[in-house]
Amino acid sequence: MTYGTKLSLTPKYEPGQAESLTYEWSSSADSIVSVRAGQGGLGEAQALRVGDAIIYLKGYKSGDKDKKILLTATCKISVTPRTAIFGVPHFKKGESKTTLTSLGVGTMDNDQSTDKLLVYTRTPDAVNGVDKIIFELDDSNKLVATYAYLQDTPNNREKATQYIEERFKYTGKTVGSLTLYDAGVSSMYASGTMAALFLGTDPGNGIPGLGIKFW
Repeated sequence: MTYGTKLSLTPKYEPGQAESLTYEWSSSADSIVSVRAGQGGLGEAQALRVGDAIIYLKGYKSGDKDKKILLTATCKISVTPRTAIFGVPHFKKGESKTTLTSLGVGTMDNDQSTDKLLVYTRTPDAVNGVDKIIFELDDSNKLVATYAYLQDTPNNREKATQYIEERFKYTGKTVGSLTLYDAGVSSMYASGTMAALFLGTDPGNGIPGLGIKFW
């Protein structure tokens, strides 16, 4: 499924069984794929975030107060993004400076780099539109945040907004000009990873632009 789409799910059953069974649908990850019962025993799945979810189906005889399960089934649904911009920017909290400098993410910008900021420039391509990567380090030279920058164009603003909406959960919280999103349970980012979109503003490192901060 593509992010934002819906899909009808049809249970498999024996001839004549459909009319006598009531079906219950559930998802292993409601924040990624939600599911509800539709008409005629069908399930309706909706893709809410990029990732994977297992859909569970239980069927029991209509009117049975004990709900004795007569049918079970599962299926896996993978949600794909609308945009591949950014790819998956490198962010692993606590990564060492030595490891970060060996990744080859771009050309070191010695004029902008400091003891706490490793600034790399790169040539954007059709898949990954990032033109600058910044790694922010703590006093122990460990990674605390990654900043992925794009050229500030209307198209890139739209794609950056789509990227964060597709992969993170809106928290309703803000820090300065940043609106916070949480990775939650995600196959792409470690649990607890936060992200924020910055649109031509300073994301907290003193270098304004368009992009996403991961921490």
